[in-house]
Amino acid sequence: MKLGLGEKVKVFELGSGSGQHAVEVCSRHREVLWQPSDISKLCISSIDARAKQYDVFKSPVNARYMHGNCHEALNFDITMYDKTIALLENKWKSVDLLVALNVVQYAPWRFVENLFKLGNEICKMYGFIFLYGPFRVDGNITHDQQMLELHLKTLSAKFGIRDLEDVIEIAASYQFHLEVSSCYYLLLSILSSFVRVAHSLVLSLPSSLTYTTPHHSSSLNWRGTI
Repeated sequence: MKLGLGEKVKVFELGSGSGQHAVEVCSRHREVLWQPSDISKLCISSIDARAKQYDVFKSPVNARYMHGNCHEALNFDITMYDKTIALLENKWKSVDLLVALNVVQYAPWRFVENLFKLGNEICKMYGFIFLYGPFRVDGNITHDQQMLELHLKTLSAKFGIRDLEDVIEIAASYQFHLEVSSCYYLLLSILSSFVRVAHSLVLSLPSSLTYTTPHHSSSLNWRGTI
């Protein structure tokens, strides 16, 4: 997998959780350099432990872990943007891909806004943001998603399944637009073990793409022209 972006593909992940996504990709694609992050110190420990278990952990200060491709996890809270952005090393201020997998619904709207703000700042020209999770389409969600929505609201009134059009609008304000080119399918192939096309949203910076919003459907079927 090269994506036409060079020999190495640099990925920054928000809300990495236990690190399963980072380790899965790094194990299969050694050309991918992955920077996981989370706001939970418990998750940070879990991510690094998992990466070491699968022999993909990378640390610049330990010779034993010099050759991995999953970097030591960052404690990173994007809702506190100015404070958090200062934590980024220069090498992560220019990435090919920013990902948030099953995170957006478990975070306040400020997270969504700052996600695209971060992407605008650190993604390379023609870089991507990859979001995965349920979205409201024309205000509608499925029965299963309604159950999830109820659960989310018990966790926090600020959580919830986001409206697709709102996400597209805030993305556009930071110059990201829906992407359905060959790179879209390459990204899906990388993440294929844990994502479904129907819940995947890829946005590029910048793009000549013009798009129409999805048709009335419980799944997300993109239509666009390059």
